[in-house]
Amino acid sequence: MSSTDQEKLEKFLKRREKIFARMQSLFDSSALDLKIKENLAAFLVRYDRIESHYADFDAVQEEIFLICQKLSDSTTQKSSVAQGIAFEDLYYKVKACAMINNLKTSQEKLAEMASTSTAATPSVSTPPVASPRLPKLEIPVFHGDLHEWPNFFGLFDSTIDKNKSLSNTEKFQYLKTFLGGPALSLIESLPLSGANYTIAYKTVVERYQNKRNLGAFYLNKLFSFRPLSSDSLENLRKHYDCFNTNFSAYGAIGLREPADYFAMHLALRALDTNTRQRFEAEFSLNEVPTFQQLMLFVQKQCHIREISQDTEQMPQISHHRKPAASSHPHPNSMRPTRNNLVSTTQQNFPSVSCPLCKEGHRLFQCSAFHAMEPTKRYETYKKLMDGIGVGICGVDRSFYYCVPHIVSSKDCLLFVPPHCVVGLVL
Repeated sequence: MSSTDQEKLEKFLKRREKIFARMQSLFDSSALDLKIKENLAAFLVRYDRIESHYADFDAVQEEIFLICQKLSDSTTQKSSVAQGIAFEDLYYKVKACAMINNLKTSQEKLAEMASTSTAATPSVSTPPVASPRLPKLEIPVFHGDLHEWPNFFGLFDSTIDKNKSLSNTEKFQYLKTFLGGPALSLIESLPLSGANYTIAYKTVVERYQNKRNLGAFYLNKLFSFRPLSSDSLENLRKHYDCFNTNFSAYGAIGLREPADYFAMHLALRALDTNTRQRFEAEFSLNEVPTFQQLMLFVQKQCHIREISQDTEQMPQISHHRKPAASSHPHPNSMRPTRNNLVSTTQQNFPSVSCPLCKEGHRLFQCSAFHAMEPTKRYETYKKLMDGIGVGICGVDRSFYYCVPHIVSSKDCLLFVPPHCVVGLVL
């Protein structure tokens, strides 16, 4: 059993419980005395959502059945069937109550208004022309899916927002009726009033009618389409539907330069997350950047990285130099430090010979020297160190050991690089 499928099943079961509870609450309100104004108002508010509850419940049930078949969970499947029967029983009882009391949803009232306005249009002298009867116009509930936004926005804007026969309070009530999920959460806290309708509608439109977001949404649909594994009718139909639908929707957004935005979005997707975030921070929410602006930004980032790398690779110069006035250095300052030992090994010395075996390496690299017993190695070290003097570097005034085998004492005082062999013996 897949843990992911099990988690999905539990998620859908909880969602179904919430929808069922809403239908139960609607049924309970229908059992009250609807002649009382408060009871009628409470019922009508809930009744406006009855079709949305039914559609949501049906969609959740379908998902539950699919997962149950995948998990071979017959117990949950049987209980879901019983739950569906109970839900439909509540639904039809509420619809019957509304029919008896001649109560209608906002959708039904809207359809009546449309038909009434058509019938009220004064007739002309020309004979009537027979035309097919069109179905009633219904606005789908918008839950925040960008794929559904253009259709919802077109219908609501033309039939509700620009309908002069409706007051702003009525428009606000319709707006709340036709919104759900995250979209409804945007305006749910606003009180129902005519003054708040403009604020609510503007808030929703600014969130979802964003050309930048819509363009990215449709292009990502195209870029995420996986190559077909075969030339079957089903696969070819999926390919056609995806590219034809999303590319047509992309062209209908109204971008000033669709081709430029296409190139910009493609290049932006190829950047890392941090760079994309820095680029987005330079533009306002509704501003659509161009491909040239993105290229200039990336070029600037390259320049910043080059300068940073050059700064990091500059040699570190010590600012703690020995004073030149003292002619008697402290004895401890003549001792080679570990840092000096490391730096010495990295210098490119001229050809030298080991003072012990006369081979082409330094003493601390001599295998014969390291093979000696510690006592003998120390005696050999003392013997070889006889005649080695101490000099002062002419550049940074540091002390070094002068090796007569390499250069003369005179050259040491003039600092002829690279003669300073600090810590010749380890």
